[in-house]
This record gives sequence, structure tokens and C-alpha cells, in this order.
Amino acid sequence: MIDESAPVYAKAMFDVAEETETTDEVLAQFSEVVKTIKENKDLSDVLKTPFILADDKKAILEKIFSDTTDIYLINFLKVLIDRKKIRYIDDVYHRFVKLVNDKKTLEKGTVYSVVALSDEEIKELEAKMSKKFSRVVKLENKIDKSLMGGVFIKIGNKEIDGTVRSRINGLKKELSKMI
Repeated sequence: MIDESAPVYAKAMFDVAEETETTDEVLAQFSEVVKTIKENKDLSDVLKTPFILADDKKAILEKIFSDTTDIYLINFLKVLIDRKKIRYIDDVYHRFVKLVNDKKTLEKGTVYSVVALSDEEIKELEAKMSKKFSRVVKLENKIDKSLMGGVFIKIGNKEIDGTVRSRINGLKKELSKMI
């Protein structure tokens, strides 16, 4: 079953995990919780049935997971129970995983320059591009003598042209408009 509110709940848990800097731990624990619920039909049935009180369901979850699971994740599961969304835990988990993966996505790119850049210069560019694109960016340096100077960066379908050639071409266009 898919619930339209799953992305909202996943984002809420993701935001808490990011804020508390426990994203990797929460991901691993969330995975174990979902796996345990899937593998234990009785537990799954208890959590999904409307005939068992929410407080009883929360007590069961706390008893099973409190020793191995972050308090924020336990509280999150309790919210899912209170809001009658625990049956969608699998979908919420998969949305959470997607958010984590999207944040950690490694973006590879190429920086073209007239001369080889030093490792320090590449690391500095990677840091700037990582901040700009909110992703971890790794750059490969390639030599292109036609640039005249500066750098041209290509990351995915995005291009950043900081070359002397592009600046000269820009000046030519501006001058031609004036004449």
C-alpha cells in the first residue's frame, strides 16, 4: 500500500536525523525496524490491526526496539501509530532512504584548464561545487589548450564557464551591440 503522506513523514524523520547529525545511524536502525516488522508476521499484524490500542502498540515497539534504536526514531514510530500510518512504514522507510541517498549522491564532473591544476586547487573547486550543488562533487582535471586561461567545469548537464575565451566572447558581443 502506498500512502500520499509517506513523503511528508519521511522528510520529517530525515530533517530530525540531519539536525541531530545521526542520519547514518537512523538509516541503519530504521532498516532493522522495518526488517523486523516484515519478518515477524505477528508483530506486523499487531501494529496494523485497529483493535489494539495505540498505547499498547507503542509499548510493544518500545519494548522491542528501545535498546537498539535512537529515541527520535522510537518517537517517530509512535507518531506513525498515533496517526494510524504505521501500516505504511515500508513506504515511509523507502522515501527516507531516497532522501538520504539524494543528499549523499556523488556527482562526478570534469574541470578543463590550460594547465594541470594542483590537488589543492581541485579540492578547493570540489568544495565550492559541492556547496553550490548540495552534493558531494568529485572533479577530474583535463587539459584544454584552447581555453586561453581560466577553467571550464562540467558537472552532469550543468556547465560553469570561467574561461578567458568566454569572457572575451562576452566582451565582443557587448562591443558589437554598442557599434
